[in-house]
Amino acid sequence: LPWETLQDNPKLVLLQAWLMQSQHRFSEVNSLLARFEHSSKCEIDTVLQGEFNAVRAQVAINNGDADEAERLAQQALAALPETSRYSRIVATSVHGEVMHCKGELGNSLVLMRQTEQMARSDEAWHYALWSLIQQSEILFAQGFLQAAWEIQEKGFKLVAEQHLAQFPLHEFLLRIRAQLMWAWGRLDDAEHAAKEGIKVLKGYPPQQQIQCLGLLVQCSLARGNLDNARSYLNRLENLLNNGNLHSDWVANADKVRVIYWQMTGDQAA
Repeated sequence: LPWETLQDNPKLVLLQAWLMQSQHRFSEVNSLLARFEHSSKCEIDTVLQGEFNAVRAQVAINNGDADEAERLAQQALAALPETSRYSRIVATSVHGEVMHCKGELGNSLVLMRQTEQMARSDEAWHYALWSLIQQSEILFAQGFLQAAWEIQEKGFKLVAEQHLAQFPLHEFLLRIRAQLMWAWGRLDDAEHAAKEGIKVLKGYPPQQQIQCLGLLVQCSLARGNLDNARSYLNRLENLLNNGNLHSDWVANADKVRVIYWQMTGDQAA
């Protein structure tokens, strides 16, 4: 639609912002909302500002800015009525993720369970899946591996029921399944899950494969297969040099690189 039409319809601007976010075009979201706020003659009331803050909070946490995400999420929750259900789901989810980033795992788990309940009630299935993934990660971090596995099973069931197999979040679920299988020493299962995760990302920017490639390197290193590990590392390192990446991605990539260098005696690296 032409910009003139969007200027007169804030809900369409908001929808476009959510689409950009869902397609991982994070850098475009704030520019779109700022352009609307600067040029539109529509009144931006408290509720609309709350909706904007919810999507901005999601972008901030995706960019690794936990403090800004927390500020925006809390502002959104304070401003949004119960009827703004989708944005309240998002703001609650972001608040939970911030708690996770800060190491407040118990509080984060409570918020993520609340997010799941709200998302299922509102049939916001990708946020229901996201909350399950977060719950599994938290339980894994707390050492409750069997409980983490059971939450993942709920996630795979939701993927099947709601046809989410080609959604990028499915890769995230497969990746944490691979991490869990690796922790249990089930290397074949870990490798299989990581490869399935890469298949899901076919058609998306190749940088998104970094996490699964790191897990494939980890499996190869655990087997002592350095040639295989080097092959996956080459792919991983080529992707590391392209674009700004989330700090988690870089840290996980660096972890397997350090292990490889230790095993090959590369002191300088």
